[in-house]
Amino acid sequence: MQIKFIPEAGFCTPLRADVLFGQILWQVRYLWGEEELYRLLEQFRAGNVPFVVSDAMPEDYLPKPVHLPAERVEGDLNEVAARKKLKKVEWIKLQDYLAYVAGNELNLNVLEPVLVETEEMHNTINRLTGTTGTEGSLYSSEAYYFNHQCYEYLSFYLRSNAEWLDRFPEILDSLELTGLGKGKARGYGQFHLIGWDNCEWLDEIEGADAMLLGNAFVPSASDPVEGYWRVETKFGRTGENISSFPFKKPMTMLARGTVLKGSYRPYVGKLLTDIHHDPRIVHSGYGFTFPWRWVD
Repeated sequence: MQIKFIPEAGFCTPLRADVLFGQILWQVRYLWGEEELYRLLEQFRAGNVPFVVSDAMPEDYLPKPVHLPAERVEGDLNEVAARKKLKKVEWIKLQDYLAYVAGNELNLNVLEPVLVETEEMHNTINRLTGTTGTEGSLYSSEAYYFNHQCYEYLSFYLRSNAEWLDRFPEILDSLELTGLGKGKARGYGQFHLIGWDNCEWLDEIEGADAMLLGNAFVPSASDPVEGYWRVETKFGRTGENISSFPFKKPMTMLARGTVLKGSYRPYVGKLLTDIHHDPRIVHSGYGFTFPWRWVD
C-alpha cells in the first residue's frame, strides 16, 4: 500500500523508515495504551511481523539501486561528467521500474532535489529573565523542506497484516495531528494526508528473482547474502523523552537501494534490540522490498 501526503512545514528529521516506525509505535501507545504497545512489540520479537514501512519517497518514484550505473566511462569528459551525475541519482520513475522488471533496460534520469536542506538559527531563552542574549545562547540546526515546485507529494509504502491494516487510518490521522519527527512543538513535521493506493502491481510482478530495498535495514540470519549494497551507520535517538539518555548505540545498516538476489519476500531484516541501556527501547531493522530482476 502506498500512503501519500503533502508536507506543510519543514522537517528536522529525514523521513526514513526507522523514524516512521518509531512514530507509529508512539501513536499506538497514545491511542491504545502501553499494554497494547508491548503486545505489538512482542509480535515483532516473536518474528510475526505485523507491518513494515519504507522511507518516504517523491510521488511515484522508487529507490535507485546502489550499484547503477555500473559501467565505467572513459574518454569524453562530457560523458564522464554525465555519468557522475547519474551516480548521484536517488530515484527512478515507477514506469521505468515496471519496464525493467518486465525485461527492458533501466532508464536513469537526473532529478531535482526532493528535500532542500537549510541551516536555521535559534536562540535559547533565559528562564530567569525571559530574554535572549546570554553568551553562547545562539545555535543552529538543520531543517529539510519539501521541493513543492518540482513535486506534488511524498509517499511511503506499507505492508501490514489484516489487524493492523484496519488500525492504520486511525494511526495516520493521529500522526497528522501531531506531526512527524523532532521539532513538532515548534511547528515542524506537519503534513496533510491525501490518499492511499493499494498498489496491486507489487503482487502482480512475475518471475522476480531479487529484491530492491526501500529503506536501510539490518539483515537477519535467514536473509539472502548475495547482492549489491552500500553500508551506512545510523546514530539513532530515543523519542518522546522516554529516557534521560537519548542516544542509541551506533547501528551498521545496509542502505536504501540495496539489491539482494533471491526469491521475492515482502520484507527482510529484523527488530534491533540491545541498542540502549533501557531494554524496552528497540529500533526497526526491517527493510521494505520491491520485486527486482537480477542481472550479473
